Amino acid sequence: MIEREFDEATGTISVRGTGLYSFMDVEQHYVALRELVARVRSSGRPVRVLSDVTHGVRQAGWVEDYILDQMTQTFEAGDRIAFLTANYPDRAHIQDIGGHLVRSFTSRSAAEQWLAAPEDAAGQ
Repeated sequence: MIEREFDEATGTISVRGTGLYSFMDVEQHYVALRELVARVRSSGRPVRVLSDVTHGVRQAGWVEDYILDQMTQTFEAGDRIAFLTANYPDRAHIQDIGGHLVRSFTSRSAAEQWLAAPEDAAGQ
């Protein structure tokens, strides 16, 4: 299951993923996420996403490939996407497959600090 919501106070889109995802789960998530991203962009706010997969499981390769494809269609240069993982092997895996599109963290506070940092301090 994949859930998402926008935190008006922080300007961050929070995503929570648990279990294994079907094609339909990913498709529905990215339709809804693109609508959220469009609203954030239209309000003039920067796009910041914190994706919490600490209770998720490693997905099948085709699912990861599909998610990566959807991410490249959804996000633009300057957007920040942070993945919060349960452990260092998952963090390394997500960083490996996400490459330049994402940053992965095992600490929620570190992820939130990176998302909130000014442009010149975030290492973009």
